[in-house]
Amino acid sequence: MKYTKREIISAYRILTKNIQQNDLGWRGKMILSDVLDDYFSRIEGEIVVVDPKCGSFRCPKCNTVITSRYDHYCRDCGQKFDWRETR
Repeated sequence: MKYTKREIISAYRILTKNIQQNDLGWRGKMILSDVLDDYFSRIEGEIVVVDPKCGSFRCPKCNTVITSRYDHYCRDCGQKFDWRETR
């Protein structure tokens, strides 16, 4: 099931209201906001980087070699690929 960004942010606000305002509560809020930031940073597709020396394809976020040309996401960091300019 897909959720919109607005629904996820409102769920985040509801969760953070229920977390206590102590050290563990602040840590929980930080972890939750980091997870949401990481999730939303992956949604945008990035153009795949082509290595000029050997012609291999690399992930634009973590710079790992892409083994299959038909992958839509990086296996290491989860970055979505945009293959339109390389095919």
